[in-house]
Amino acid sequence: MKAKLAALAAAAVVLAGCTASPTPPATSEPAPVETVATPTATAEPTRGMSLADGRPMLWGINMLEYTGESGTDIINRLGFVTATGERIESKYLSYDYCLGADGNPTRVVVSTPTALEVLALTGERTAEIPVEHPYFVSCVADRIIAAYNNEWNYRLDDTTAAYDLKTNKFLDLPAFLTASAPLQEDTFLDYLASVAEPDRPFCLNDDDEGEPGQPNRFMSVTGQVLSESIGCGRFHGNYAEVEDVETESSYLVDRSLNVVPEYPNGVGVVLGPWDEPVAYWGTDSNGVNNLLDLDLNVLASTDVERGIDCEDGSLWCGVVNGSGLIVVDLTTGEATGVPGFSNPIALFATNADRTRAYSLATGAQFDLPSCTDDWYGWDRLTCQWEDNDHAFWASGARSSGSVWVKWWYAGPQIPTGIVYFAQTARYQGYVDANGDWLYKESVYQELRD
Repeated sequence: MKAKLAALAAAAVVLAGCTASPTPPATSEPAPVETVATPTATAEPTRGMSLADGRPMLWGINMLEYTGESGTDIINRLGFVTATGERIESKYLSYDYCLGADGNPTRVVVSTPTALEVLALTGERTAEIPVEHPYFVSCVADRIIAAYNNEWNYRLDDTTAAYDLKTNKFLDLPAFLTASAPLQEDTFLDYLASVAEPDRPFCLNDDDEGEPGQPNRFMSVTGQVLSESIGCGRFHGNYAEVEDVETESSYLVDRSLNVVPEYPNGVGVVLGPWDEPVAYWGTDSNGVNNLLDLDLNVLASTDVERGIDCEDGSLWCGVVNGSGLIVVDLTTGEATGVPGFSNPIALFATNADRTRAYSLATGAQFDLPSCTDDWYGWDRLTCQWEDNDHAFWASGARSSGSVWVKWWYAGPQIPTGIVYFAQTARYQGYVDANGDWLYKESVYQELRD
C-alpha cells in the first residue's frame, strides 16, 4: 500500500522553525475573538471550489521563504484561498482541517509563532488561543487541537499542548503520557481521540530506539492498562492493526482488543482525501486477498498476489483478478469491470502494452504518445520529451508546457470531484481534472520575489 500522499501532506507543513527555546503553553482560558480576518481578492476568481452542499471552503496555499546566507534554510508560510477567490495572507506555520461526522471539513486550525487560531471556512478568525511557539498543529475528532512546541511533531515533551474547543480549556495531560519520551505522534493523537470518545483505548509505546522502557500496552483514557500481551497499533475507526510482541505476528483487533479471526495476519489501511481511513485490504484465513469496507464487508476479491492497488488520498481502488481489472468506488462500494486493462496504478490503469490509459477517476480512455521516462502514479501521468515534462490529467488532456503538480485530491465533497494544486514557472493555484485553472495566482507575491 502506498503512502505517497501522506509524505506529500507532511512535506507541505514541515517547518524549519525558530531557534528560540520553547516555553510552556499558556494555561489561561481564552475567549473567542471577534471576526477580524479580512480576506482580500488578489487573483482570478475560483469556480467550483465550494463544498458540494454549497458550504464555503478554505484551500491551503504554501509559500516558501529562504533565509540564511546560503539561502538553504526554508520556512513555510501558509495561507489560504476561499471558495470565492479571496486570498488570506500567507503567515501561518501549519494548519489542519477539523472534520465533521460526514468527513467534510467544518473549520481550520492554524498556528502562528505565538498562538493557535481557529478559522471559519469563509476565512474569518473565530478564536485565538495563546500558545508559545506552536510549530505544528493537528485537529482531533472535530474538537481538540494538538500543538507541538518543537519542529519535530513526532517528539512530545512537557510543552506539548492540547486545547478542547468544546470546553474552551487546555487539557491536563496525564503524567503517564508526558513522562514517556519520545512518544510517537500517532500515540498522542490517538489518546486525544480517546478523550473525545472515552470507550476507545489507545496504545502507549515509549521504548526509545531499543533502550529499556515500558512494554507496549493498550490503555484507557484514565491510565488503566487494558493489555500488555499485544503490541501497539493505532485505531482506525473500530479496528486496529497490531503486532504480537512475542511472536511478531500482525493481527486485526477490535475495540475490545479481541482478535478478528477472519484476518489473522492483519490488514492494510487505505487513507482517504482527508487522511482518514476509507477501506482496508488483507488476506483472509482462506488465503483470499480482499478489499474491505470499514465494517470488513468484502468489496472485491482476487487470488492474484498484490492484485489490489489503492492510492492513499483517493476513493478508488483497482483489483486485478482472472477476468482483468475491476475498479471499485469506495464511496458507494460499486465495482466496475474494465476490459483490456490489467495494471491498476493510482488514478490510472494501463493496458498490457501501456499504449492506452484508463482513468479510475473519470473513466476516460486515451492513447499515450511516444515518450521517455513514463511515470504512472498519483494524480497524473508525466512524460518527458526533450523540451519539457508534460502532465496528462485524469481527462486525458495534456498540459501546455512544463508543470509541477503537488497532489491534492478533494473527493466527492467538491462539485468538480478532483482538485489538484499546481505550480508552473509563473503561476500556482488549483486546477481540475482537465488541467483548467480553478484558481490561479502569480508565484511572485511580494516585491522581494
